[in-house]
Amino acid sequence: MIFLDSYKLAEEVIIKAKDQLVRIGTAESCTGGMLSCYLTAVPGSSQVFERGYVTYTEKSKREVLMVSSKVLNEQGAVCEEVARQMLSGLFELSSVHMGISITGIAGPSGGSSTTPVGLVYIGYGSRGDIKCKKYTFVGDRNEIRQQATVESLRLLIKLLSF
Repeated sequence: MIFLDSYKLAEEVIIKAKDQLVRIGTAESCTGGMLSCYLTAVPGSSQVFERGYVTYTEKSKREVLMVSSKVLNEQGAVCEEVARQMLSGLFELSSVHMGISITGIAGPSGGSSTTPVGLVYIGYGSRGDIKCKKYTFVGDRNEIRQQATVESLRLLIKLLSF
């Protein structure tokens, strides 16, 4: 069951973050807060989960996370640079040590030949060390959102394992 797997991954993230006294945060778009939901479902998560932003529209990405209008206009909301800027905005607005940003197209509509449904960029890292991964997930809207959430949890575990 995907929910159970996601919950177990979230639990591992919270345990590792507590052990290391690391505060984490999220900046989500296509997942609509799903990552934050899993993290905050874990008892005691408030000790390490500081905040999560759901910036679903380009306007909210600009206004809340300070994503560049130029980048949004020239590259669109689903690209590596937007994922990086979303995460930079999270760091600017908070005192989190590590974070995740997610931007993508969950479908079923909205895709194109250059940005197909299932295309997701996940920014991850810590202050001054932001990385980004590109994924093309397959499935319906919910499956794509779920896969992006699971990958984000795995990336957080990876970050917390060093």
